Amino acid sequence: MQKHAGQTFSALLTEQRMKKAEAQLLFTDYSIEDIAVSVGYRDAVSLYANFKRYSGMTPSEFRRKNLKHD
Repeated sequence: MQKHAGQTFSALLTEQRMKKAEAQLLFTDYSIEDIAVSVGYRDAVSLYANFKRYSGMTPSEFRRKNLKHD
């Protein structure tokens, strides 16, 4: 597999998906299931597993810890 900047295509794709998911978690009220599909996963389970590996927390935990409450 071709590498770019020391990463495989798969790793670059996952990174882009995670950045897009993070933005949607922070700036929308979309469900985790809707975000999963919008970033290219079949279901929320796939997003949860990859997001946890990427960030060390689940999408729900990320949203809860990073949203500012007035």
